Amino acid sequence: MYFNRVAAGGCESIDNGFGIRVAAHDGEPANFPVRIGTDALDFAQTPVPADDDQSTWQPGTVQLTLPSGTTYVAVWIFINEGGFNDVAYPEFHGHYADNASLSVRLLL
Repeated sequence: MYFNRVAAGGCESIDNGFGIRVAAHDGEPANFPVRIGTDALDFAQTPVPADDDQSTWQPGTVQLTLPSGTTYVAVWIFINEGGFNDVAYPEFHGHYADNASLSVRLLL
């Protein structure tokens, strides 16, 4: 997966990170927890810092070996808030994720 952002109006140092999180869960997806990672059997997460160059894309990957008992997997793609309620700069001018894929490999 690749990430990019628009840094406008002097906000180069805030709201400039992304992340990917994969979590293994048991039970039913209908009972999925509200908070990220709550009650996960296991999870893996990768931060992806973004630069201020709109012509480049930053790659991000994450790997998780699913534990026994996994019945479903949740995947999050998110933006890290670098400054809450930024008064001087509007929030999230433009944040992009592209070329996302999920691969599952069975090791027998």
